[in-house]
Amino acid sequence: MKGVTLATVLAVVASSEAQFNPLEHLGGNSPFFRGPNVFDISPDAPDGCSVDQAAFSSRHGSRYPDPGAYNEWLDLSTKVLLD
Repeated sequence: MKGVTLATVLAVVASSEAQFNPLEHLGGNSPFFRGPNVFDISPDAPDGCSVDQAAFSSRHGSRYPDPGAYNEWLDLSTKVLLD
């Protein structure tokens, strides 16, 4: 792709009909976003129920995660476990 600049790529992405969000394609460094609800199941607790426990799992999004992202996950995990 000779001669293609970042500005050209961004212009094409911005004008595409599908809403492409580059933040959703950063692997383990992307911020949280809700994925598609492919089974049409509500994420809300059923009427009369409440959440009293939650599970936390973490997986890096690349073979070699950067130390900053990894340390942020450790800090969050520690905070969740201690609170």
